[in-house]
Amino acid sequence: MSFLSWVSQLLSGRGSNDPADYSGERSDPKAPPRSAAPTARAPAPPSDSAPSPRADSAPSPRADSAPSPRADLQSHMQSLSETIEDREIAGLNFREAVAAHMKWRSRLESFIRGESQEDLKVESVSVDNLCVLGKWIHGEGQARFGASPEFIELREEHARFHRCAGGILSSCLSGHKALAIHDLSRGDYVAQSMKVAVCLNKVYSKNRGDARP
Repeated sequence: MSFLSWVSQLLSGRGSNDPADYSGERSDPKAPPRSAAPTARAPAPPSDSAPSPRADSAPSPRADSAPSPRADLQSHMQSLSETIEDREIAGLNFREAVAAHMKWRSRLESFIRGESQEDLKVESVSVDNLCVLGKWIHGEGQARFGASPEFIELREEHARFHRCAGGILSSCLSGHKALAIHDLSRGDYVAQSMKVAVCLNKVYSKNRGDARP
């Protein structure tokens, strides 16, 4: 619920305390004087004001439950991984490839926070032919699917992903750790990482008939 909607409901709740909002009370000539009205209507306000706590509490849960880009990425990749069978196509287990790709975020974050034992280098992270997926793309994948539009898209998006990851690592090593963490969670990294996963799914879906245990 937006702030304006919340304010609108709150104002409506206050308006219900106006005697004019109670039908029939002013049309009765035998009705008690206005000064006595609050006593006669005392039980009414609690029922009319009951929605107020719900209106007050509604914004917080909805705001808190709004998924962050990072949560969206994890959820989307998990869904993609579940749609891919645990089989190989042209020497690559696509489910394992998606899982390994998902680990890049945690690997980078651990390194940025000083919790990693890895010695990540910008020059190695930025290139796209050193990771397991990259070696397949530039090896057997290229030999088998090199002319496929889906494969070409995967190759290009994977290269962009590694340049993006290298940029984040560069920010960290330049002393801008807060910026690196921000970009890792909400920058282009999130979108680019998801694109790679989607491209993997496209290649898999087109060639799943060739899958083998």
